[in-house]
This record gives sequence, C-alpha cells and structure tokens, in this order.
Amino acid sequence: MLKRTKHELEGDTYKRIRFVDTISNDNIAEQEIKDDNTLYTRIRLEIMNCMSLLEAEQIIDALLTLNCCARCVFRFLGIFSYDYYCADEEVLLEILSRIRLEINSKVLDNSNTEDNTKNSDIKNNDFELSTPQISSIISRPLQTTENKTICITCFDLLYYADTLQYVNHISGKLQSQNYEIKDFDLIPTLPISLILRNHSTKIFIKKVLREKNLEYKVLYPVDLVKLFKYLLIGSFEKTTGLTYSPESLLKIKIEYIHNDTRDSHLFLTKIPEANFSIKRIKGKRGQVPQWSGYSRNQIIDALKKVRDERYVEFDSCPPLEIKARVKQLEPIIKHESVYIGGRYIKFSRNLPQTPWIINGVRLKEGSVAEIIGTKIRQLFRADDYTFVPSGREDFDVRMLGNGRPFYIELKNPRRIVSSLFSQEINEVQDRINSTEDNGEMVRQGEDNKTKTYSALVCISEQITPKILDSINKYKTTGLTINQKTPIRVLQRRTNMVRQRQIYEIEARALEGQFMVIKLVTAPGTYIKEFVHGDLGKTSPNLSSIIDCTADILELDVLNVDLEWPPDS
Repeated sequence: MLKRTKHELEGDTYKRIRFVDTISNDNIAEQEIKDDNTLYTRIRLEIMNCMSLLEAEQIIDALLTLNCCARCVFRFLGIFSYDYYCADEEVLLEILSRIRLEINSKVLDNSNTEDNTKNSDIKNNDFELSTPQISSIISRPLQTTENKTICITCFDLLYYADTLQYVNHISGKLQSQNYEIKDFDLIPTLPISLILRNHSTKIFIKKVLREKNLEYKVLYPVDLVKLFKYLLIGSFEKTTGLTYSPESLLKIKIEYIHNDTRDSHLFLTKIPEANFSIKRIKGKRGQVPQWSGYSRNQIIDALKKVRDERYVEFDSCPPLEIKARVKQLEPIIKHESVYIGGRYIKFSRNLPQTPWIINGVRLKEGSVAEIIGTKIRQLFRADDYTFVPSGREDFDVRMLGNGRPFYIELKNPRRIVSSLFSQEINEVQDRINSTEDNGEMVRQGEDNKTKTYSALVCISEQITPKILDSINKYKTTGLTINQKTPIRVLQRRTNMVRQRQIYEIEARALEGQFMVIKLVTAPGTYIKEFVHGDLGKTSPNLSSIIDCTADILELDVLNVDLEWPPDS
C-alpha cells in the first residue's frame, strides 16, 4: 500500500512536494536570498562559470519577456545542478531579480567612475537599464491555477512536475493496481514539438546577445526531459515511499501530448539539407492524418544539419505563444513478466496438455496448462500467463517418472516471488496436485533432450521368441526412421518427412498377443505411428520389423532427460 502525504490529504493539488532536504524550508525565499553564502551565492557562481553577469541579464530579460517559467530561464543560463530547480517559482524569480539588481548597481557605480574601461565584465554602452516590463514580470503575483501564462519552452511541464497534480495522476493509478513492489522505473514522454521550441529559443538567445556584441557560451542548455524526469521522480518517491531504479521490473510510462503543436516538425521536410523524411498514414474517414517514420533522435540530427539563418526562414524565432495546455494521458503501468519453472506428472489418460480446441470447438474439458496456470496466475495476481512445456504428449498418454519440464510466463504480476510466503507456494502446489532465461533452456530441450516411453502393444499373432528377437536386436544399436506428418496432426503441423532416431528399444512379452516395449527416442518422434506404421507414413515401423500388424493400446512417458528446474 502506498503512503499518503499530508498535502494530499489537504487536497491542494498545486502544492509542491519537497524532496531535497537542502531546499525544503517554506521560508527559503526569505532566509536564503538574504544569505550570500547560501542559495543565491551558489547559483551566481554556477552562472559565472558559463557566462558574464551581463550576458545572464540579457538572457533573463529576453526569456521573461517571452513568458518562460523561471526553471526554463535557469536551464538556458546553464544551471546544471538539478537540486536548485527544486526551489519554488517565487524563489527562482527572486534570484533572477537579484542578479539583475546586482548588474544595475555595477552599471551605476561604473558611470560614476572616471575609468570605466577597467571593468571588463560590464560595459556601460552595451547595457540597457531595467524596463518596467521586465520588472513587472519578475514581481508579478504567481498563479498556481490553470489560468497562468504558459511557458513557451516547456509548456509548464517543469512548473507542475513536482506538484501533487502531476504526481497523483500516476500514483492514483498505481495504487488502484495494488502492486506489491519496493521500486519503480518511470519513463515520461514529452511533446516532440518541445525539441524545436527549445532549438528556436536558443537561436533567439544567440541573436539577442549578438546584437549586444555578446556571445552565448552554453553549448547545450539543461536537457528538458532529464530535468522533468528528475523533478517528477523525486516527488513520486517522496509521495509513495518507493525507490526509483532504472533496473526495476515495474515500468511506469506516462505520455504528455500537445495537439496544437503536434505537426510542428513537418517543415523540416522542406529543408533539403535536413535530410528529413516522413510517411503519412491513411486513417479512417473523419480521423486526423498521422505521420510516421521519424523519431526524436532523427529530429535532433536533422536540426544539427540546418544553419541558424536557414532555420529562421521556416520556423518562428522566438516560438509563438500557446493557449492550450498539455494533456496527460493515462499512465501505462506494467510489471515485467515473472517466470516459474517446474515439472508436472500426469496420471490421467483423458487430459490434454493444452486446451484442445479445433475450429472453435472444444474437444476436451480442462488441460494441464489450465490446471497449473490458472492457480499460479491467481497467486501472483497476473493479467495472463503462457504455459511453455518441453515437448508434449497426447491427451491419452500419461506423463510419469520425474515429470515433464515446463515454465509459466506470468504477465504483469502484482506480486513477486520475494513477497510470497513458502506456505502460500506450498498451498498452491497442493491445489494443483489435488486437481484432476531458463525459458530458453526449456525451448532448447524440445530439440535436444531424449524421452523414454513405455507402450502396451497388441499384435495380430501370438508373441514368440523370434518376434522378440527381431525387436530386441535394436536394443543397443537403435535405428533411424522416417516419419511423414501423421494424419491426426495435419491440422497443426506441416506435411513433410522428418528423420527421427530411436536410440534404444526393448520388448517384453506378456500373455498371448500382448507385449510391452520400452523406447528411448529423440524429441519429436511419433511413438503411436512408429508402432502401427500410419498406413506406411512411418518407415521402418514396428509392424514391418515383426512382419505382422501391431497397434498401441496404452502409452506412458517415463522420463524427459533435461535438468530442470536449474539449481540456480
């Protein structure tokens, strides 16, 4: 069961989730902004590693004028320490404001100094004083509702990434599935149009700085997807008590779409040097046409081939404002398959291995696969299962000895092996027995293992020593036979001749016309057809060896030679 947070109980869906201890105080704006040795100083130093404060001021002004959120401004300033992004919007805006005030004060100081040329970082003639427009943006009251202006470079995905609004959308679905897990892997997919919008914004920033004889030195701004994932995962961990792990078997996929900009990348097909091609998918009448044949990496590669001055001929620079918000699709939550291996013994002569259904008609009720699979599926609360045996026997053939190897693939299980008690496993085993990449090893076993059979045979003559000798001479030498696909399995097997090996065969007389033969054969050998010949489709066969008619009355599988389950 997932734990619930205080904020969730309060019902404030826009409340931010604090998951970084160093930035967890609600009074951070008041406390840390005043302290030069804390948040502001650290961020200022990180900016100074990438650019001058004057260049930073120009970027701040340009992006805030475009209604970018504070977190996106930080991305384009080259702030690569993700923890800083956990501060509230008002804190980040206060930091941006202080950076601008610091520049203003330096400019004023320089204007009162006789030798302005001594300051190489700030040049008076390259700087414009704060405009009322920028000041109003920085001091604007924050809106935490759907009415706020939408950021043009992240569609407000970063603004809401660490809020209960986004986290509850995922955790609510996870909680309803009742998984018994300790970790998770989260895979978000953002609108593909954001790749182009961020590229266009970077071109715009370079243009703004170039007009001031400045240079944009951040080669690659902070990756939007990685930052969004960091904020969302940290909030999700804090809310649910689970641990993020890329190796987790529980995969949570969440997609965010923006229909208004869905096809904004299509202009790349008109730029020859981009070498970007796509295919149009014809949909049903009334449906919106779809496009395929492209990926995010292909779009990124295409953008690298197009010069900035060429790009602005085809796309808006800076990006245009948007009115519609992104839509969160329903999360897709799947636990990777769990595999259970074992062996089964079948004493019934009226039970098929798998459901026997031909042309939609069920010929036999029940099956080994259903008896075992349904009970294990219920134990693991899986969506479905696949039963994979190592070979098969007919419904009227018993499986004896140490049993036939098999494994079951449990699809999307809610429970895992480590959460099960041995008592529960023993109980489900008892229920099965009371009912009338190890997987690769089982599949390989279908072709590589040997099988031992015992068959009760009736012939048209009395059993004599001569008949027994004609069979037992192959006891150690074995024989090779050719089998054409039997008539009884033509509906599911290709009609062809298969060569099979009988490694050992031994006959033992019973009374009258009855005898028991024991055979060790290669996989895929049709034993019934070997005995009666199947109208000449199997050659040689037991009837031709003893020169009289033979038929099989009962057949048992005594052993399947495969080490299973493996010790590991």
